[in-house]
Amino acid sequence: MTGMMGFEDLSPQQLADDAFGHLREGDNISFTMRGNNIESVQPYIDVFEKRKIRVRVVKNQNDLQDFCYLMSAEKEYLAYTVSTFGVWAGWLGNASKVRLYTIQSSKRVKRWGDNWNLTFDLSNPVVRDRIHFEVYKTAEFIEQEMKEKEGAEEQSGP
Repeated sequence: MTGMMGFEDLSPQQLADDAFGHLREGDNISFTMRGNNIESVQPYIDVFEKRKIRVRVVKNQNDLQDFCYLMSAEKEYLAYTVSTFGVWAGWLGNASKVRLYTIQSSKRVKRWGDNWNLTFDLSNPVVRDRIHFEVYKTAEFIEQEMKEKEGAEEQSGP
């Protein structure tokens, strides 16, 4: 699926379930967006509101305002690693837990290979406790893996 910023991303439901499954009714979440194109984030808003999670959309800010807003997160911050803007806001910001994620999809594996090398120095215990890297498989990728596994089992026989 093509996400909010035009990059391949998780579907709204998968993002809500996999990355934010720990949120409970009454919790808060916010999204930043470019311009007034609410249609780009509306599917995400709908999924969270269905779970009775309060959604705030921050829009019509300039880049510096968005960056400062992202850096001001205190509890938890999640950014897709495709966005260096988001990654830097996580590294430099105030959140006690920063979750940087990438996705594993057939399209990305075909283009970049199936390795997820991270070249960050996490030897500092404060940084190591604060910064977390996550990989989420797209639904399409999971389905493909299952088909390949079934095909391999059929070929190997009983």
